[in-house]
Amino acid sequence: TGQSPAMDNHGADPELVINGRRDFALLQFDLSAAAGMKIDKAYLRLYQDPRIVPLTVVGLSTISGAGSWSEGQQKGGPAPPGSANYFFARAGSQPWAYPGSDLTDVTFGLGGSLYTYRRARAAGEGWFEVDVPPALVSALVTGDQFGWMLTDEKGQTRTRHVLSSREGPHPPLLILEGTRSD
Repeated sequence: TGQSPAMDNHGADPELVINGRRDFALLQFDLSAAAGMKIDKAYLRLYQDPRIVPLTVVGLSTISGAGSWSEGQQKGGPAPPGSANYFFARAGSQPWAYPGSDLTDVTFGLGGSLYTYRRARAAGEGWFEVDVPPALVSALVTGDQFGWMLTDEKGQTRTRHVLSSREGPHPPLLILEGTRSD
């Protein structure tokens, strides 16, 4: 179509692609069951076809900004009205933070976002686990942050990692351990 890939939306794709800082994935989880919980430990489980070069180090950043974003429901191509792309949390109506901002203004330490680089460990049968600092989960549970951006931080390998999305056969899982409090 001649349109920039930055305008694309992959909200209904069964796969998430991460490749250095060129391709990244946005993740949201329903954390309503964790409301009021003090998170002591968390890890993210991701599935990748075992025939692909294994994940080694991933970047995980919270998404700060002006509010929640809309995943969208289109498989590839231009974002449907109101769904997220590189330039908008909700296309046409809500920038990521301020007029003219983009996703990089609300991730990896900018705009009050939190981030970490973590080793991914093989958990068998195509699954990888990544330890997540409790603060990154608590920021989502409290509503202070609005999801995560996932990147491949071994980008110099130029590996195109293809992970199963929540619409795929092996959706990402966020496992939490903690205690309930008032």
